Amino acid sequence: MECFQLKYLAGARQNTLVAMVVLMMVVLMTSSAAAPAEINPGAFMLSVNSLDSTLAIYRLGAHGVVRQQGFYPTAKNPKAVAVHPNGKFAYVVAKTGKSIICYEIFYAGERLELQNPRAYTVPALSPFSLVIHPTGRFLYVAAREGKIAAYRVNPKSGLLTPLITSPIAAQYRTRSLIIHRTGRFLYAVNAYANSICAYGIDTESGALTPLAGSPFRVMKDDVVIRSLWPLADVPAGAGGIPYAVVSEPQGRYLYVSNWGAGKISGFSIDQATGVLRELADSPFAIGLNPYALAVHPSGKYLYAGSWQTDSLWAYQIDPQTGALHLLPQQSFPTGGNAPVSIVFNPAGTMAYVANAESASISTFQVARDSGELTLLHSTQTRPGPWWLTEPVPVDQGTSATHLYTVNKTTRQLSLWTVNLQKPSDVQLVDSVALPGAELWTVQKGLNAVYAADPQAKSISAYALDKTTRRFVKVAGSPWTLPGTLVDFKIDANGWYLYALTREPELLLAFGIDSQTASLIPVSQPVRLQFAPEELLLDPAGRYAYVISADRRRVSLFSYRQNTGPLLHERIRFGSPFALSANTSPAMIDAGANFMLLIQPQNQSQKKAVAAYQINALSGALTEARGSPVAVDAHITRLAMASNSNLVYGLDDAACQVLAYSRDARTGAMNKDHPASLELGDCAITAIIAHGGLVYLADTLSKSILVYALNEESTRFERIAQVKLAIEVDSFAVAHIN
Repeated sequence: MECFQLKYLAGARQNTLVAMVVLMMVVLMTSSAAAPAEINPGAFMLSVNSLDSTLAIYRLGAHGVVRQQGFYPTAKNPKAVAVHPNGKFAYVVAKTGKSIICYEIFYAGERLELQNPRAYTVPALSPFSLVIHPTGRFLYVAAREGKIAAYRVNPKSGLLTPLITSPIAAQYRTRSLIIHRTGRFLYAVNAYANSICAYGIDTESGALTPLAGSPFRVMKDDVVIRSLWPLADVPAGAGGIPYAVVSEPQGRYLYVSNWGAGKISGFSIDQATGVLRELADSPFAIGLNPYALAVHPSGKYLYAGSWQTDSLWAYQIDPQTGALHLLPQQSFPTGGNAPVSIVFNPAGTMAYVANAESASISTFQVARDSGELTLLHSTQTRPGPWWLTEPVPVDQGTSATHLYTVNKTTRQLSLWTVNLQKPSDVQLVDSVALPGAELWTVQKGLNAVYAADPQAKSISAYALDKTTRRFVKVAGSPWTLPGTLVDFKIDANGWYLYALTREPELLLAFGIDSQTASLIPVSQPVRLQFAPEELLLDPAGRYAYVISADRRRVSLFSYRQNTGPLLHERIRFGSPFALSANTSPAMIDAGANFMLLIQPQNQSQKKAVAAYQINALSGALTEARGSPVAVDAHITRLAMASNSNLVYGLDDAACQVLAYSRDARTGAMNKDHPASLELGDCAITAIIAHGGLVYLADTLSKSILVYALNEESTRFERIAQVKLAIEVDSFAVAHIN
């Protein structure tokens, strides 16, 4: 099972359920070395923003220029992000959200996209940082409870599997992790235990075994703590409150910042045993509250970010002893407030610093012969940038597009290939007759298409043979349902299919066999209190929502991400929830923070958009502050890109698309001055926002229109018009390798 699976949105329902057309992009991503003088302009960098719970993407241009490409909602209070060594996956840990989120990375043209997050709950732990083994086979997470969660990583799919020995005991408030360059040792810094736990890594199983002498004390217990923050919960013996940890490229020395003491502790590493020994002159002085540490790629310099002095302290590393010696200038102002993360480009000519309190990233030029820093740029970010990944250089790559279409009249499922850069180059690969084409979706991986026929009360599945490029029926298909199908969805992991039926009113759960794509019932059907109309699944893999036929009630169900079966309706948390007005099709944002619904606006033809906040712990719905927001348009469908807080509304009567900004904290839309796309004569039946692009199905021109919104000029730019010579009623978007 792969980390990234289908992202899909249901199209419009008019008098009957409509077919879905799935647009799948194949993005080939390769790596390239950085230029010797400066970073490859094709490089990117990721950052988590702890205050608004987002993951941001930055493009790094010539001379270190940083441009924010977009951002993705993630779990609450993210603290760290890491890119897998193969460059295909990004992993985020969220402290308050108590989870790990895996994204699959796609690079096409000049854009990087992260698609379909997969969330993993870290039971009873609050993750704070993570590290990936150099081989890419294991991932380790530090939790403030004094534990280390350990996982095996599938390098092809990104799937995480907990080790049987996980979690591993560390000590109180484990903050930072680092793996020795050989991959044989792991070191965990425990902030409130004044210690470093050292482990040997079994390179076959990933298991951790404490080293002789572990844990190692960082500083004396009688250190005077200096902090402008109240630290009332610091226990006796916390020492200098060690936080960050780094090692120089040769793996001979290890350094730890002591937040409370204003010192840096240094240790030598025994290359055979991994045992630590404190350096003779350790600890080394620094400004108030050192947080971030980074070693220059040459191994000659160490830089420490002082939270309270808003500066980087620079040291030269003695290659013989590991001792730190301040450079002549000693410190360099960052141009921002509270530096929390420092990274370098591979050539070591540029340094990037995240400033948490000023919400900015500072770019420095690094003099390789002296280690001196020169501030070049300051780029504003989203609130609370907390962790930067090292820049990842990439090539432009190539992209191809697959279109899966269903024609309602002929009931033919067809596969097309098309290049968006040459949209006239469209080729039919294969077609197959469907027993019914009312609803359908695709599971990425086996290219299985699940087609539902409400009249026959069944679901059929077809897979594309990768050798012959022909459609074949999946074994066991079709699967009979106990009632008339109303709606069905595949969860974000691609592991389970959930379906709604009427007469009887049921919510059904099926497992999707990872080898055959067959459907397997995994739980008893859940009987519903009312006639259902629409099914929504929480992208974080926690909750299912059923909207009633009268569009005034929403029932909440919880389900286990790992086992799939629905547990029960969460009545004690208020289910079913009453909606403030009758609604039309709804959606949940990619971060699983809000549910958006379209509502009528009194007797007017114009609409309003309501936002309901989703409680992360219970799934309960609460109407957001300022909701609903009246819009000056007859909005019939909504779409939201996962890399921005823009909401796209389709006004099919006026044949226009409107782009509204959205408050990331409240979920409410800003109705003032939306960007507008006037389409002229058209018959738009569906809209999808995917990454930085907007896709529209136009039955009048029998084509799919692709646009990009320039957020600076607030103008839409046409990317392509893909003519298919068939009518498209609805569609969905997904990327595959």
